[in-house]
Amino acid sequence: MDTQPQGAATPSTNTIPPTNTKATCPKCKSEIDSTSYFCPHCGNKIKDPPLSTDLAHQIVVYATCIFLPPFGLLPGVRYILQKDPLAKKIGIAAIVLTIIATIVTTVISIQVFDAASKAFNSQLQDYQNIGGF
Repeated sequence: MDTQPQGAATPSTNTIPPTNTKATCPKCKSEIDSTSYFCPHCGNKIKDPPLSTDLAHQIVVYATCIFLPPFGLLPGVRYILQKDPLAKKIGIAAIVLTIIATIVTTVISIQVFDAASKAFNSQLQDYQNIGGF
């Protein structure tokens, strides 16, 4: 006789197997989950964890791109190489910001050096006129 209450769900015989498969740590040969980034037994790095795509990390990446233009390429490339589509967008935005910031920095630097050169040459000309050279 069936002891389950009427209308109760019966356990299914078609269970879904767990997605975590097992792997072996190359250093200590312990069995670990295939999704692990580090071996829980010896601490060996198994694979790189994905880069964070939260707002705080995005702000840091974008600030690096704007205020330190050449150094913005590194995080940009690292994010583009990720599998996550959001990470790829962050990487593209970082590289575009780095290129724009580099162009702006170069143009401003040229203008500042040009103005300083003109001021220096003007003062040099005044001193030459005074000294009779």
